Amino acid sequence: MRKHALILALLAPLGLALPPAAHAGWTNDPYNGMVPVCTADGEQAHLRICRLAYDRTLVAWGDERDFPRLYFQILDAQGIPQLQTNGLPVVDGDWITAWGNIMSSLVSDNEGGGVAVFEDYRSGVRQIYGQRFDSLGNPLWGATGLPMAIWAGGQTGLKDVTTDSLGNGFIAWSKNLNPVNEIFVQKFDLATGGRLWGEGGIRDCGDNALCDYQQLVIDGRGGVYDAWADTRSGWEDWHLYAQHLDAAGNALWRPNGIPIRDPMGGNILPGDALTDGVPDGLGGGIWVYNPPIPYVSAFRLLPVGRVAWRVTCDIYFPIGIWAMLRHPQDGTVWISCEANWPSSADYYIFRLAPRTGAPYFGEAGLSWGGNTMAATGDGVITVRFEYGADRSRLKARRVTSAGALAWQAFPAALDGPIQGGGSAFADPECASDGADGIVCAWIDLRNYAQTGFDIYAQRVHYDGQLGSPTAPVQSQPEGQIANPPPAD
Repeated sequence: MRKHALILALLAPLGLALPPAAHAGWTNDPYNGMVPVCTADGEQAHLRICRLAYDRTLVAWGDERDFPRLYFQILDAQGIPQLQTNGLPVVDGDWITAWGNIMSSLVSDNEGGGVAVFEDYRSGVRQIYGQRFDSLGNPLWGATGLPMAIWAGGQTGLKDVTTDSLGNGFIAWSKNLNPVNEIFVQKFDLATGGRLWGEGGIRDCGDNALCDYQQLVIDGRGGVYDAWADTRSGWEDWHLYAQHLDAAGNALWRPNGIPIRDPMGGNILPGDALTDGVPDGLGGGIWVYNPPIPYVSAFRLLPVGRVAWRVTCDIYFPIGIWAMLRHPQDGTVWISCEANWPSSADYYIFRLAPRTGAPYFGEAGLSWGGNTMAATGDGVITVRFEYGADRSRLKARRVTSAGALAWQAFPAALDGPIQGGGSAFADPECASDGADGIVCAWIDLRNYAQTGFDIYAQRVHYDGQLGSPTAPVQSQPEGQIANPPPAD
């Protein structure tokens, strides 16, 4: 799963306009039709979003209204909050559950609910706990959640979380043994929350190396791939390694993992970060990462531990990779990044063939990417934050699998000039609405002087209409592919 960066550098909230009045649900007004998810005093940040059954949406975030802890809210298909105003705590208890105001991870349980995994301080040191919710927002793992990975010796660090369709969840985490990091993978049962690989999980690496940037990919058989970067070849040289754990937690490759080698030259791939990973649909995985010269790069790792292909696209990105997904209909891989190419910063999107890595939109991609994206029946919808000299806005685009721009919508612009050089919107996250559209939530600063950081949400339909559409939405039938990928 990807690591998401909050765009705090652009936020200088001085004298921003007041927000629209609260609504019972969203409307199709692009300026006043959004729904307030949380407008409590203090800072709300690092939100995560997850689609639930019955076209509901779970939004969770870090909150500092009293002390750093996690909150969540459920929105129905009309955008009506289902829980009390400003949400409920993820766990009951007077301790920190969001150090640095971070909601660490929120993923689908593949059964209509969601799983929140977070760094928790109830014991006095940072440990990893989780909570599972059904589509109504009921906590399923008790009022205070359950431990996912525990290390009695000190602080843990959560790196990645993923789930499969077999009732399993997986967590990648590390413990700092300065000057090295040991990295682990834990498997848990979604039904009970029980840890299946011991108290802390299976140790993947840590011998004489600083290990980081773990990214998990399920293997579809109850096991998982763990890919990471470490410094075993030299303290300033990061290279990529991986391990494959079967359903019982047995390491199928050599201890401390195998090197991820370039299929052409055979050299170990250098890189200081893995950003995300997805299954390739054939038992292996595809990851996107940052090489030393930060171009968009991806590779496919086969179950035998060999790299099938590596692709480097002609986009230089000092800003970062924002999103990656495997399309549920045609299996192609979509990557969205923000880049300084060709002459100024913009968002780009790529679509890769899973077998060969061939880029459908060319090595330069298309300039219709965003900070977040979700799949539709044909292509994806992206949402980007745009910042100008006098106003800021969120803009959604639907990009078809043929590389065409179907529409641009969602100009949620600040109703008046920005004062003090600040922005009104940041950190958008989106999830499918269940009908080939999206629900998008974001950090909102229009009422900063009164309530600080807030969270708002809006729905964007398949045809580009917002909120409650004025005309019937023509959703593409599920499973229909307008432009299926050619055999590769």
